Parts: sequence; structure tokens; C-alpha cells
Amino acid sequence: MEKLVLGLWDEWLSVYPDSKFSANAEILGLFEGMTSVCGLKNDTKNEMLTTRRMMVFNRLRRIWNIAPLVQDIDFASILIIPQKLKGKIYLNKTKQLNDRITAFKKNNGDAIFYKNWVRGIWGSLGSVFKPKTGYYLVIRFPSDDKFLDAAKIALTKNKVTFSFRKRLGGNEISFRSYESIVHLFHAMSLTRTALAFEEEAIIRSMKNMANKLVNCDSSNIKRSIVASNKQIQLAIRAEELGIVESMPYHLKEIIIARLKNPSATLNEIGQSLQTPISKSTVEYRWKKIELIVEDIERGGVYNVSRQT
Repeated sequence: MEKLVLGLWDEWLSVYPDSKFSANAEILGLFEGMTSVCGLKNDTKNEMLTTRRMMVFNRLRRIWNIAPLVQDIDFASILIIPQKLKGKIYLNKTKQLNDRITAFKKNNGDAIFYKNWVRGIWGSLGSVFKPKTGYYLVIRFPSDDKFLDAAKIALTKNKVTFSFRKRLGGNEISFRSYESIVHLFHAMSLTRTALAFEEEAIIRSMKNMANKLVNCDSSNIKRSIVASNKQIQLAIRAEELGIVESMPYHLKEIIIARLKNPSATLNEIGQSLQTPISKSTVEYRWKKIELIVEDIERGGVYNVSRQT
């Protein structure tokens, strides 16, 4: 799973937008998934954007120069990096940048709800989890996030199935089914990750099936051993009572076969007889033997030779 998650973020960082508009949409999604701060000590006029995910800034740097929305703005000039690289990094959302974003959204309307916008939101707010069974992905928004509804619309437009809940003071969009997770990866153009996830899911499914088969076999073996021990003890009791030789041949041969093959299954015992019989017939004959032995032990007068 760790390898899959690392591969996911590696592909997310490196995948190339398929158009200039796509780069614009992804940058917008990255911005809208970041935390907004109303100015710092040295700059109380402009809104600041920040996140603890350094990969978000790496992604912005990679696609900045191919997005017409921002390519003529010097990326380094709007970054506020703390001394000695301690603390958060901030991005100065200048009036020029803010005006461009507003105009872009106004001119394009619903067109911003493109798969690359979803990829931007995912990069800022998405996480992968692996519980004891299955997988699930989560995009977690603060309780007052104004882009939550936009994310729901974007996912719906991309035909990605999701669930929603309020949790820990925030809002979560989650993807819990195998199909919805694969659709999400494809919607974000993370094809390599989608294929890796499918392979991981198949391998995990096969391992689960193998474990079930092993457990089933172990259970069957245990039941077979218990039945065998019970039959051996019953055969010994019959011998101690001196009734084996006087039993009908079809019962006597069952006892002899079991004593010769203490670890054999009921089916194997049945097939080893001179005239092979089914497992159910073997079980029936052992019940007859058990009734005879118990009756003799209770002091009953049982005509063994007449039992069939």
C-alpha cells in the first residue's frame, strides 16, 4: 500500500496538463484547496494562501509557466518563505492575481469544473487510507469551506460516485468502493495509479480468497481428525466388547478399514472398501456401530448378528 500511495503522489506531481486551460483549472483547484489567511504582519492588504503540504508548492511551480492565468507573474516573487525554512510557506494572493482568478471563473463558468480542477483540489485536501478491509479516499474540507459544493458538482460532472458526511468539525467527501476510486483516478488523469490500484486490488482479493481456502481446508482437516479419533475409539470399544467378529460384514469391514487407515477421510474410507460406498453411507454405518456398542455397554441383550 505504501508503494501505491507513493506512486500516486509521484504521478500527481509529474503528470502534464493536456492543455493550457487544464493548467489554469488545476492551479485554481490548488488555490481553492489551500487555507486562506487575511494578511501577515508585514502585509495586511492582500489575502495569503498556505498549506502544510510542500508538494502543493512544488506542483504549482511545475505547471506555473504553462498556465496563461499566471505565467507572466513571477512565482518566486509572491512566495513568502520563513527564515531557515521553519514555519509555513505562504503565497501572496495579490490584487492582480485575485482579479485574474475572478475573471477566469466568470468567463468560463461551469467549464472550470474540469478533471484538472478536481486534481488540484485533491492535491491540497485529499488522503488515502487502508483499513483492515478495503480502501478509501477522502477529500476533507473545513466546515465553512465555500468550495465544497463546487467539488460535489465537479465530481458529479466527471461521473465519480462519492459519499458525504460531517466529521470532526469539517466536511468529508469519501470514495469507498473500488469502482469510485478507480473512476476518481481516471478523472484526475492518473492512469498509472488507476492501473496500479486495480492490480493491488486484484492481488489483495486473491490473497483473501487463498486465506479463506486455507482456513476452510484447515477446518475440514480438523473435523476429519475429530471424526477419525471418535471412530477409532468406537472401534476399540467394539473390540474390547468382543463383538467385532460377530458383526455383519459391511459393518466389520468399516471398523477394519478405519483401524488400518487412522488418518483417512470418510470418503477415502468408503472408496477403500471392496465395494466402494459414498461418504454418507460410511457415516450411516458408523452410526449403526455406535448404537450397537452403546446398547451392549448398557447391558442390553442385542442380537448383533441380525444388525444390518
